Amino acid sequence: MRTAWMGLCASLIVCSCGQGNSHKEEEHEHEAHEGESGVIIFGADKAKAAGLTIEEVKPGSFQSAIRVSGQVMEAQGDEAAVIAKSSGVLRYVREHLSEGMTIRQGEVLAVISSEGIAGGDPVAQNHADLKAKQAALERAKRLMEDTLISRKEYERIEAEYEMARLTAGSGKNKSGASATSPLTGYVKQVLVNEGGYVEVGQTIAMVTKNCNLQLRAELPEKFFAEMPSIVDANFIMSYDEQTVHRVSQLNGHLVSMGRSASEGSAYIPITFEFDNRGSVIPGSFADIWLLGNVREKVLSVPIRAITEEQGIHYVYRQLPSDEPGEAPHEYEKCEVRLGHSNGQRTEILSGIQSGDRIVVEGVIQVKLAGASGAIPEAHSHSH
Repeated sequence: MRTAWMGLCASLIVCSCGQGNSHKEEEHEHEAHEGESGVIIFGADKAKAAGLTIEEVKPGSFQSAIRVSGQVMEAQGDEAAVIAKSSGVLRYVREHLSEGMTIRQGEVLAVISSEGIAGGDPVAQNHADLKAKQAALERAKRLMEDTLISRKEYERIEAEYEMARLTAGSGKNKSGASATSPLTGYVKQVLVNEGGYVEVGQTIAMVTKNCNLQLRAELPEKFFAEMPSIVDANFIMSYDEQTVHRVSQLNGHLVSMGRSASEGSAYIPITFEFDNRGSVIPGSFADIWLLGNVREKVLSVPIRAITEEQGIHYVYRQLPSDEPGEAPHEYEKCEVRLGHSNGQRTEILSGIQSGDRIVVEGVIQVKLAGASGAIPEAHSHSH
């Protein structure tokens, strides 16, 4: 009797443990984890939260590219210098003139005064000279009317007045020589501090329209034979590695190709020009893919779909569902061999085939789900 009672208790304990385990397994069915066979289970709720997006692999057009480095610069003609037209002490008209300020063509940015400097103020001297030449011209007109001077003498006096007027006229006043902006745009760089001394012809500031930009790529000379096929470019800025810009989509075009490497350099310059839409900072460096010939029937995937571990590349393939009508939520990690890349998509040489469905958004979440099941958790039961 006692033996039977102990057997019944043991059976109840085993059943209780079995029911607890079944509940836990049921809960885990809806979580993201890796199964024993390497299949990653990613539930519907998890997929939605991760923004999981799937793309079916199909052969298509692929534009080959040469990856190089380069820099974005202002386009020629979009940049100009503000020059000092006389020597003296500089005073900015705008308080705290700084980079990025908008300006208009002809706007006075600074006044240069030589007052109190040895040699006198040339602006004041020019105005005094103009006043004297004007008085001489008026006197010559009266003398000419009375035929007291020759026509040749009158023309000489008139020419001297015109020269004095030009010297003391445009951009100058009694307070000093004015330094004006040659174009409408932005202040790119301020080169002289308030109160600084400048010489005639010295650059005070740089201004830019900032409407067009140039992408200058440095092509290694070993690719010289492939230059004729280059028609476009993708590029990624060093400060924004998530955004791929395409020259043609920025209303851009190829401007020029160098025909030889610069002295002391093994690189050939290739220049594109495009509209500045505010997302690219001039002077910044960029990774560039020079786009060439288009190949057909190429298997490729978005770059963001590829992960790398110790030099080996992978994508995550969605497995078909065993139950009709059910959305598949199982994935497997596939090693792939890569071909060319153009900055947006990468050619796949092996590892997947046409018709496969791969993860292109939420890849990191799927990868983490697989990694979380690499070392199974230890479960213990005490009775």
